[in-house]
Amino acid sequence: MTQAEAVRQPKRRFAWERSLRLWSGMVLMAFVTTHLANHALGIFGVAVLNRVQDWRWDLWHEAPGVYVLGGSFLVHFALGLKKIAARRTWRMPAQEAVQIVLGLLIPLLLAGHFAGTRLLNDFYGAHEFYDEILARLWPQGALTQTLLVIVVWTHGALGLNFAAKAKPWWPRWKGLALAFSVLIPVLALAGFVSAGRAVAVQTPQPAALTAEQIAGLELITGRLHQSLMVLGLGLIAAIGWQGLKIWRGRRITVRFLGHGERRAAPGVSVLETSRANNIPHPSLCGGRARCSTCRVMVTAGLDTLPAPVGAERALLERIAAPAGVRLACQIRPEHDISVQILLPAIGKDYRTAQAHAMRAGATRDAAILFVDIRAFNTLSQKQLPHELIALLNRFIAEMSQAVEAHDGEVDLLLSDGLMAAFGLNSTREKACRAAIFTARDMMRAVRALNQELASALPMPVRIGIGIHVGPVIVAENQSGSGATLSALGETVSIAARLEAATKEVLADCLISAEAAAAAGALFPEASRREIQIRGRAKPLAAFALSEADEALSVPTRTSRAPAEAQSEPST
Repeated sequence: MTQAEAVRQPKRRFAWERSLRLWSGMVLMAFVTTHLANHALGIFGVAVLNRVQDWRWDLWHEAPGVYVLGGSFLVHFALGLKKIAARRTWRMPAQEAVQIVLGLLIPLLLAGHFAGTRLLNDFYGAHEFYDEILARLWPQGALTQTLLVIVVWTHGALGLNFAAKAKPWWPRWKGLALAFSVLIPVLALAGFVSAGRAVAVQTPQPAALTAEQIAGLELITGRLHQSLMVLGLGLIAAIGWQGLKIWRGRRITVRFLGHGERRAAPGVSVLETSRANNIPHPSLCGGRARCSTCRVMVTAGLDTLPAPVGAERALLERIAAPAGVRLACQIRPEHDISVQILLPAIGKDYRTAQAHAMRAGATRDAAILFVDIRAFNTLSQKQLPHELIALLNRFIAEMSQAVEAHDGEVDLLLSDGLMAAFGLNSTREKACRAAIFTARDMMRAVRALNQELASALPMPVRIGIGIHVGPVIVAENQSGSGATLSALGETVSIAARLEAATKEVLADCLISAEAAAAAGALFPEASRREIQIRGRAKPLAAFALSEADEALSVPTRTSRAPAEAQSEPST
């Protein structure tokens, strides 16, 4: 095999480690959640704590739970240390740095707690009942336990946030997740304080540790701290050795189009290089190959990179990336390379980029509405310029008000219409219902506008509305006046085609059967139309409505639209 062929061979860089870290962390987070929920019940008394603890022990202290929990801790801890030791740069977003620091603090804070509960029980027969443990912890150990809860929970919550924030469903659930992440530790600490104070005045007091148990606790705690010290020294040595290799090793040139050339050690990812040199480069998932916001176009040196594998290949296939597009967090060049960042960050450095990455290139499920004035050219020829502008301003204001009244976002303003998106942070059903109600209000607004301006208009204003639902790509554009939202994708194109097709079917509004079904709206079968969409083999089923249709004013949730099964789903 030649050197060139060897370079082109895919190098699997242990993509399974990322999945193992995630799943083992989720197991640990599940254990912590049940443990803290048990603590929270201390508000109702120590007896309740002990009763619920019996159920929790059946889950985590007996096989197979104890083996799953122990194995998850060892795997998560070992892979976490390995990842830290292998880092090529320590420049990173603050959130990622906080997660690493908290993760390193956990073993130090956990050692004493683990020794005083589980190990003391296993080796020296001390009970793990809540009243006895609380008698040993309250109040002298209250501060340490509080700090342990905050550190463990924050570390886990940050990890889950990194894993979920690139998912299309995350904006819909992040409010509930935030409430959950705050309530669980707060209630756990409240239960701990309440139960600790109750035990302090309890009569008779729980049995104290024997001299043998105290000596055993000191021995176990000392051994754990010594082991952690050895691990810490080993981690520092590994980081130092890695830094020495980078410092003394050869350098390659990474050229960022628009940002110049930067020198880097071979094997350092392109994302790490941009971070180390403070080049604006969004990375929503923190470089874990769970999003595509860090993707780059490799303009030179592509043939020296290994082919994409694992998570990178799956993600590139999902977004139908053209040849030459790679994830910056996954490519680790060994030779000179030139790249162009495809999603430039808003801001002057990568820290600002992180704040704007959430709405840059994320996929959302949304309802899209297009509205347009019919026969606008004819209308403009019969109006004086200032009259036409006054009419357009009034029309856009009325249409925008209708959108905002139903929690929609005006995405695009046209000369004689607009595009709006609904449901970027809600359910598919709510999005479609909001879009349909907005269309109803738009028709009513136009009818009122015609009555008000009847003497001033050469002809009545007529509008066309198209509504469709499906996945869209949400992006945030920055201009001198600020950031604006844009929705892209086939769903947008179909909604625009439905709006244009209202002229063909002589209707004021066309609602795709998918949007009607998602909203639970039942429209007359006679209003069903088949609309031909470019690029689709089958026509799209839609319902044609006008302002006179009573069906539009009261969408019902009693049944699905009859054409749902016959309509072709959008992709």
